[in-house]
Amino acid sequence: MSNDSSGPADPYGQPEQPGQPGDGQQPPQYSPPPAAPQGPPSYSTPQQPPAYQQPPAYQQPGQAYPPAPGYGGQQPGYPAPGYVGPGPDAYSPWPTRAGGFIIDLLIGGVPAWIIELIGASIGGGFGSFVIFIGWMLGLVIVAWNRWYKGGKTGQSVGRGVVGVKVIGEQTGQPIGPLMAFVRDLAHLVDSLICYIGWLFPLWDAKRQTIADKIMTTVAIPAQKVSAQETIKNWDK
Repeated sequence: MSNDSSGPADPYGQPEQPGQPGDGQQPPQYSPPPAAPQGPPSYSTPQQPPAYQQPPAYQQPGQAYPPAPGYGGQQPGYPAPGYVGPGPDAYSPWPTRAGGFIIDLLIGGVPAWIIELIGASIGGGFGSFVIFIGWMLGLVIVAWNRWYKGGKTGQSVGRGVVGVKVIGEQTGQPIGPLMAFVRDLAHLVDSLICYIGWLFPLWDAKRQTIADKIMTTVAIPAQKVSAQETIKNWDK
């Protein structure tokens, strides 16, 4: 029995080789798989869009800049809120200072002068003793008013009445009783040059006397305090 060579190829047989007679169809061409990438895989970081920033508000002339966000309190190099810049208005004028000084002289001088008149009218040794008491009383009043009270709070009775306060230029605080005493001694320099030193506040940029320049003190406007209230709070 003969086999029919023209029948279909055995499905489980060997595939036909190229170049051999077949049904006229070309076998599929073999395509190699893509080569694996060399080196570690690269990961690209997605770019984040820039954060929105609030545009700066229009700055009005003379308006203080707010502190930078995230920082509290006063920033270095920036003035504190309410700061009054250097200028004539930051210091007490000469007539106001002179008025406070005259009041202080009257407070200490008038009682001493009255007692001296009484001692002079008495005469003799007892009269001299009464005059000495008058001098001591005047010194005690000046020591309490200008040195203790003025040095501790910056305001004597006279300064409180006219609204003047003496402070240290570098510290911004009252200078203390001892420095207040030394400051009054420094006023002798104001008197030695024909009292011109007392007139320095009329033309000086910081309205300082020579004693103020020696002691680095300035006189600034302050809240007015009546003489009665000052004397009432004598220990403050």
